[in-house]
Amino acid sequence: MPPQRKSIGIGKAPDAEVHPLANRARVSVEIPDLPDTWLVQIAGTTADPTIFPPDRTLPQLCFDFRDLKFEDAEPADPYGHFRDVMRDGLEKALLGRDARHLVFVGHSFGGMAAIDFLLHNDLEALQALVPTLEQVSLVMACAAHTSPMSRYQIRSDAPLIGPLATRLSHYVTKVSTANKRRMARVKGAMGHGAARPLWRELWRSTDELSAVWRFPQGASLDHFWSVVRCAHAYDVPKALDAGSSLWFDLLILSAERDAQWPQDMFDDFWRMVVAHGCSRARWCHFPGDDHLSVARQPTKYYKEIKDFLLAR
Repeated sequence: MPPQRKSIGIGKAPDAEVHPLANRARVSVEIPDLPDTWLVQIAGTTADPTIFPPDRTLPQLCFDFRDLKFEDAEPADPYGHFRDVMRDGLEKALLGRDARHLVFVGHSFGGMAAIDFLLHNDLEALQALVPTLEQVSLVMACAAHTSPMSRYQIRSDAPLIGPLATRLSHYVTKVSTANKRRMARVKGAMGHGAARPLWRELWRSTDELSAVWRFPQGASLDHFWSVVRCAHAYDVPKALDAGSSLWFDLLILSAERDAQWPQDMFDDFWRMVVAHGCSRARWCHFPGDDHLSVARQPTKYYKEIKDFLLAR
């Protein structure tokens, strides 16, 4: 069954090819007519970047930032490191390949890094890296357009902790991330578990408070601190006012119970997208889902991506 979802958009919606069968059964036909289309995955802070999408029907390349070590730990532009790495990675990974359509898929921090990269480039700049490129799309999963730091309220399903979740999330985001030295103490207290297998346990959790509390354990200090600095500096409207444009196709995926990016932020995001004249955009909202549902139930999110790409 398709996911329960509410979708609005600029541009043509996908046509479903569904054939009724006996006893109220039905068969859906999907013909993935997507030649030369590549996914460019940028996962959230601690996630394994190969987790999404699950069925591998499109070729993809995945950026993994969790173990990054930076020589300059305090750059004036916290996104600069990630733009440099992504530019270099695209050029090397797609050398000699006829990639005509790049689909950037960014969840949470990955969405922030992806839209920053595209706002600082245009099609011509990316064609210098990938000469065969003709089209670019961006999928932002559970990431809106402005910094979430002032709104951050981690949900907790634990009966005794639930009422304290707001205070604890305030501590995690405002106090423990105030400076890198304090962040190092938090990581020391959490221990340094192996980052790569940790995401499997962390993203399975149905209690966001426990999961988010363990985020520092799942990435290098340099990477985690860079994510915090990026989150504080994140402001898409400011970049648009400075002359950047939404020149790419845009798919926004949001979740009703997302504690990191509340639903009303996406209401504002969609108004901004319309106001700035994005040529083709769609917003899909998943009732009942939370910030980590994209990892627990990736298939339905990937279906929305495929529908968006096939309707071009």
